[in-house]
Amino acid sequence: MTSAADLKFLRHLPNFLQELQIEKPHAYDHIARGPFASEVRVEGAATGHELRKRGTSVDLSDLIDRNAAFAPDKAALRFDGTALSYADFSARIAATARALKSGFAIGRGDRVAILATNHPDYLVLLYACARLGALLVPLNWRLAVPEQLFILRDAAVKALVVEQALAAIVPELAKARPDTRVIGLDFAPPGGFSFADLLKAGSGDGRNPHVDFSCPLLIVYTSGTTGRPKGAVLRQDALLWNAVMSQHMHDMTAADHVLTVLPMFHVGGLNIQTTPALQLGATVTLHARFTPDHTLAAIAADRPSLTLLVPATIQALIEHPQWATSDLTSLRAVSTGSTQVPQKLVDAIMARGIPVLQVYGSTEIGRPARPRVRGEDRRRRRRRSRRGYARRSPGARAQRVLRILGQRSGLPRGAARGLVSYRRYRHARSGRTLFHP
Repeated sequence: MTSAADLKFLRHLPNFLQELQIEKPHAYDHIARGPFASEVRVEGAATGHELRKRGTSVDLSDLIDRNAAFAPDKAALRFDGTALSYADFSARIAATARALKSGFAIGRGDRVAILATNHPDYLVLLYACARLGALLVPLNWRLAVPEQLFILRDAAVKALVVEQALAAIVPELAKARPDTRVIGLDFAPPGGFSFADLLKAGSGDGRNPHVDFSCPLLIVYTSGTTGRPKGAVLRQDALLWNAVMSQHMHDMTAADHVLTVLPMFHVGGLNIQTTPALQLGATVTLHARFTPDHTLAAIAADRPSLTLLVPATIQALIEHPQWATSDLTSLRAVSTGSTQVPQKLVDAIMARGIPVLQVYGSTEIGRPARPRVRGEDRRRRRRRSRRGYARRSPGARAQRVLRILGQRSGLPRGAARGLVSYRRYRHARSGRTLFHP
């Protein structure tokens, strides 16, 4: 029998349930008709039966369309003093998908690369690829041209979108892969198109058949200490579940405002906060590159509630002359990771009254694998035994409820376990229970 505590836990998962009925339409029927229906029904959400009746095929870009329908005038992206509303963001994604399909015959499984600093059209291209069932290949602009050419050859890229400041690769690409089409993000390359001209020339419906959450979406190249970089393939449902986990990790809502300063060619800059916020209907401010003065100024002026930093960027901020006097009161939390985070950096942020969330993940899974609480919660955690924690943790109830949902809906293996970990983390932040890594 489901306890009141279990039902209370379920009420904290509206986004989880919303995405569940989108990804697995048939599975949502069990919840909508079952004993949880009155407790967890998502207002305005179609049941699996209704989706099947319409014959709807849903992909990741539909989450942006949903937000555009709900709050069309709300700012989705802010960049360089301009704002792109959710309605305009959705329309630009659709126009880009039409242009790629009609102008370059981009089909399901084709690869489109982007070599650019952070820009709104970086995300437009991501969701346009999701709509087409194509794969986006983000290129690290810090790599040398021969290294970038290796990735383009290895991924068999059909089209490259490139920023003018990084266009040194274009003549070399013409020699190495003459069939790869070049699109200038902010210019018209020789023999190619500008992104703006491409959108004007697009026609058709901008959809390909058999596209859904099971389609691959990203190829992110990563390497160890030896050998060539290898492409990690991430499906659309990986970004979907990443968003669910990140939203619970950050207590993220549509009212949040994320500041993205890390490069989106890494899954950290792209997937820890940025895409989860957009898929939830929050606002994201993009900086082309990180600079400590611009970051501090943006926090004070734009008032973001969340941001993601790595130790090197944290160090640059706390060494900046304006660190001690900058207004940081809008931040609910700073997330960090990618390598060891020295305690002195954590202490410097917490001394400003900002909680620090340390996450661990990898390119291959495309999302944070497990958060770690730093500061006071970390010290309190040491005083509690694992056995005592297991007896008292609401995570045990959460595990039981999510196991039921998983059996009924065919959730990906490990999804319930991941959500339980983040649920424990949220309790750790509130002081009601503690998280053991």
